[in-house]
Amino acid sequence: MRLLKLIVVIILFAAGTALYAWKTGDRVPAKPNDGFWYPGTISRLGSGSVDFKISFDNGETAVLPAHRIRAFNWNIGTRVQCKGKNMDAFSWGKIIRVAGNAISISYDGDKNEEHPLSACRSN
Repeated sequence: MRLLKLIVVIILFAAGTALYAWKTGDRVPAKPNDGFWYPGTISRLGSGSVDFKISFDNGETAVLPAHRIRAFNWNIGTRVQCKGKNMDAFSWGKIIRVAGNAISISYDGDKNEEHPLSACRSN
């Protein structure tokens, strides 16, 4: 039974990663070890498309497995956290406009601001 469960997990993982053929230059949100998804670009494909080097918009880089990247899905209405002007911490808000590498956020306190994607993350 344990072997059967392992085989099912392997098949599901392989099917999930095969659904999208990632390539260098793809824009993705990626999830490093802090549990949040940050915008970045695939800068190198790993061996057998198992791991990917991600260049995050904030200048950091990480090598991550396939299950820690996904198709970019930040649209109007998506809840994200951004570091606004004169803010020391991330605050929650909803995307109200998308314009290239910038988004406008309506914060929960009724304040609207535009931010570069590098200032934002999602969970």
